[in-house]
Amino acid sequence: MRLALAVALLSLAPSVTTAQVFLKAGAEVGQGVLRSRGDDCFILAPAHVVEGADSIQVVAELRRLGRASVETVYPGDLALLRVDRASGLPCSEQWDAAPRLMDRLNTVVDGSLESRNEDGSLQRRFVKIVSYDPQFIVIKAVASNDAFFRGLSGSMLRMGGSPAGLLLRVESASGLGIVLRNDHLTDMVRTFFREEARQTVSPADIGQALTTLDTSGLRRIIDLHPDGASVEEGMRWAPAGNESSAIERFLKATQERRYGLNWLDSLISLGLSPDFEFTSEKESTNLLRAAILGGNVDAALLVLKRGAWPHPYEPLDLGYSGDPLFLHPLEYVAAATMFERSEKQQLVTALLDAGAILAPPLENEYRRLKNLDDINARIGTNAIKSYTACCGQQVDRLCSRSGRLSGSDWCGVLRRVPRVVAVPDPSKVTAIGFAAVQLAYLIGIRGNDMYFMGPERLVRVSRDLASWALFHYTSQGPGTCPEETTRMGSSVYCWRVVPLTRIGDTDMLEDEIGWRAKYRLGTCVPWGITAANSLPTCGPSGRD
Repeated sequence: MRLALAVALLSLAPSVTTAQVFLKAGAEVGQGVLRSRGDDCFILAPAHVVEGADSIQVVAELRRLGRASVETVYPGDLALLRVDRASGLPCSEQWDAAPRLMDRLNTVVDGSLESRNEDGSLQRRFVKIVSYDPQFIVIKAVASNDAFFRGLSGSMLRMGGSPAGLLLRVESASGLGIVLRNDHLTDMVRTFFREEARQTVSPADIGQALTTLDTSGLRRIIDLHPDGASVEEGMRWAPAGNESSAIERFLKATQERRYGLNWLDSLISLGLSPDFEFTSEKESTNLLRAAILGGNVDAALLVLKRGAWPHPYEPLDLGYSGDPLFLHPLEYVAAATMFERSEKQQLVTALLDAGAILAPPLENEYRRLKNLDDINARIGTNAIKSYTACCGQQVDRLCSRSGRLSGSDWCGVLRRVPRVVAVPDPSKVTAIGFAAVQLAYLIGIRGNDMYFMGPERLVRVSRDLASWALFHYTSQGPGTCPEETTRMGSSVYCWRVVPLTRIGDTDMLEDEIGWRAKYRLGTCVPWGITAANSLPTCGPSGRD
């Protein structure tokens, strides 16, 4: 009863300066939030409220009236309206990018939903935060007799007094409201509002703030919206006389001070790639690999949730690990002793959700874990139900509407990649001893190269299909393995590479010593190596 009375009193209280407006578009009514760009005024609103309307009536504070029209519509039910200049509506309040939003989401469990009535009065409803993800916040009305309704779409969610998001829709069955987070919303409209004057921030500023976890410095950086290139340069910055980059020191510091990861989340929203690569101890690495190897579970979960490839790239040439993280992330995590069982469960679930591959084992592989039972026993749950399907099924999934590569021009390239590399003449089997290799699983795209996993091998293929490389874990072949790879007896194993070049427009590859391997399109075949004088059986479609 008290809460309902409080809501009523809030609706009758004198209006404070706010960007909230009431919208009427034909038979539809809803809400919107004002934002200026230079001398022009715009409104952010749910697209379903205004789409198709020629003219939209706007009611602001003190019942100031205006008109607006649809400027553009964004994917995900967001519209941008242009307010008629003659309207004279107040448009001074900027949409807050909320650099502290993650801090608030981690600590605050309630907020208020702000809406404008048709008579110009302002109303606030107390709400509870039910859940959130990188794009949305789910809310529920605190008072049972104060349920959400469709006319509230476009209302501003405030947490701790600051904007936190825009209510996109109301789910009548559950009574829940789905709010578009304002940091994600800011990303969507940043290009349109880029004309706003802003200061610049140097890579050294970014690096210094990350290194020291300087809250005020990081807040200033987020407020200034540096571009992705500047953020990446700042990540690689290192203090004079120190070889450790800012991101390395940041990942180490946030193992204990986990609140700092909120800033990494904000930097990803600004354009930092979740697959960001940097050099650590003179070796190429990336955010996910560094987080896992460093034992920073929360950082690994964050970058996976924000879209990182689950197979973090690492250079394999002459590397000594028989089951590298790049090829076998699920097995690596399951076997690692640095993680608690609950942490393994979190990481394995996140890796599977991100599309990590689990390949069937081979008897002669040097992998620590051989089968599903071994892996599930290590993580204490039956999270992994089956091995991954290969070839066309995987490409179809990646290129589906919700897939990682949806809409990219990589999908056409992937469907043209031959699935078998084979040596037609047994007398010309290479020094690394293969007769045929299947390109069974795509595990990553880096620059203009695709990486495919096959039995005991990694295959790198250039975008134009002209340059290939075969990586094989063996004691035979060119190059010298590092000393630490010595195994039982005198055998020394490491990853060795044979570079191949396509011969003109033919279906032939040639290496540096003159033997040739023939390749052609084919289906996935049973896991294993075929006879030296034969190729796997191929179907007519080149698909599973």
